[in-house]
Amino acid sequence: MTELALEVTPDLSMRYLSRRLESYGFVASAWSAERLVAFQLFDQRRDSDVALTYLGPVFSKEGSYIFIFAALTRAHVESGAPFCLGMEFESDAAERALRRLLPRSAFPEACTGGVPEPARALARRFADRFDHIVGLDEDRLWTHMPEPMTPSTALRGHYQMMLVPCLTGGDRARILEELSAGLGSLRRHRARSGVVAHEGAVP
Repeated sequence: MTELALEVTPDLSMRYLSRRLESYGFVASAWSAERLVAFQLFDQRRDSDVALTYLGPVFSKEGSYIFIFAALTRAHVESGAPFCLGMEFESDAAERALRRLLPRSAFPEACTGGVPEPARALARRFADRFDHIVGLDEDRLWTHMPEPMTPSTALRGHYQMMLVPCLTGGDRARILEELSAGLGSLRRHRARSGVVAHEGAVP
């Protein structure tokens, strides 16, 4: 994992990486022909009514992190239990890519940037239960960036938080529909461009 992280993020701080590898409880990975092409660190907190899953740093070749996100989301949906995924982005490109998979299910809302009160309440729960989420701006779902991944991302000054709540049967059906359509579109695009789609995400 260290070799891949340094390969895809050359200016990555080793201190940052070692701290994250020690502090996260779970990892999901994507492989191609026994070669690691992406991994995602994540953690979970379980409340009585909802499971909160925080998706942390991801290191990826050829956009394989998209398939890790899709696999984790699908696994949560298929568990049948209420959940909410939360993540903070240092990369605008990564945020756009994941939003395209779930255009109607992620907050802030794609079209308006709006954050309805139920999403704000979930954001507050994430900030309460995950110590590294600091300085939450509920209006925009921005958070403070105390330890950026690289010097270049530090220039942004804040993370964009994104939430994917799945609390009802309607949410589950919509998310599965969006994932199927979004992944189908991505596979077709990659087939036309000649890029191999690595989909072997294993929690």
